[in-house]
Amino acid sequence: MPALHLTAKDGQKLVAKDGDFIGRTENGGHYLIEFPTVFPNHIQVFKRERVWYLKNVCTSNRAYVNGQEVPWGTERAIKSGDVLRFSTKAHLTVL
Repeated sequence: MPALHLTAKDGQKLVAKDGDFIGRTENGGHYLIEFPTVFPNHIQVFKRERVWYLKNVCTSNRAYVNGQEVPWGTERAIKSGDVLRFSTKAHLTVL
C-alpha cells in the first residue's frame, strides 16, 4: 500500500496511508498532540492517479502548503519538499 512520508520540525516522523487524517487525535491515524491549535482531524491525505493530495477538513482553522492557504473543503496536490502548516508551530515536510 502506498505511503506518504512526513517529518515534523521537532523530528517526529509520520507515515500516512491513503485516506488518513492528521490532527490532534489518535482516532484518524496520525496525531500531533503537542500542538493545541491543531484540530482533532485537521487534514486528510489521499492519493489519486499517482498524486498525493491534502484536503483541509477543518472548518475553523487553516491549513497551508508552502505558505499558500488551502481553504476549508478544498484539496491541493502535494509533493516531496512541500511544507504543510497547520499552525504557527505545526509544520510537516513531505519526504
